Amino acid sequence: MSKTPQPRHAFPGILSGLLYAALLQGCGSTSAAAVTPPETLYGPSATDDNAQSATTPPSSRPRPQAQDSFSTGRHADPGPLATAPLRNHLKVRLNAPLQEVWELLSTHEALPSYSPGLVQVTLKGTCSGPSGGTGCTRTCTFSEGPPLDEQIIAVQAPNLLATSAVEPNDYGLTHDLTLITLQARSANQTELWWRQYYDHPDLDTMETVFDEALTAIGQALASRFGGHLETGASTTTASRP
Repeated sequence: MSKTPQPRHAFPGILSGLLYAALLQGCGSTSAAAVTPPETLYGPSATDDNAQSATTPPSSRPRPQAQDSFSTGRHADPGPLATAPLRNHLKVRLNAPLQEVWELLSTHEALPSYSPGLVQVTLKGTCSGPSGGTGCTRTCTFSEGPPLDEQIIAVQAPNLLATSAVEPNDYGLTHDLTLITLQARSANQTELWWRQYYDHPDLDTMETVFDEALTAIGQALASRFGGHLETGASTTTASRP
């Protein structure tokens, strides 16, 4: 029996990252004061305590669907986006303005520059909005393993990007959702959250793969902008070049 391909350090590719925010590329302008934290945007279901999803059989869960807008109330619901439990997450504090971080994360083709193991990202289909909005697909090509197609399902510049792996795929991922969110902490400091929701027959292996991938992405971003990982498989602090 052949084993499921698992490229090291590349998975989230966007998709990297920064999460909740970007991976869905779209450029726009929102004032820092209007930025809403990931916890407020998505409420309890966006946390590690995603108990309701965890108790729902994977086969009966709906696929993540595109969503054009997000409520910002204290008890906001993520709607149709998260249909599997939260498996991995990363929080990074970056020493750079929100717009600067967003411009990098919302440029899909730039993903390989901070996601080790990812060699190319190409967009296909018609995207709504500048820099690739919703309604199109991006193909992630890895240094090892087959490519992975991801649908861009949500963009809220400069704060949120969401993508979902197209099914079926060679990696066995189902109900996949990458949520990247960005929040300005000051004029020159941005907080990035990257969360991965998915189902897989071998969760232990996939969670390890994603932990390694997210840590590598966080370290690359901290090295690029200066900053440190606040949550993740390891903690790294770097000064801005």
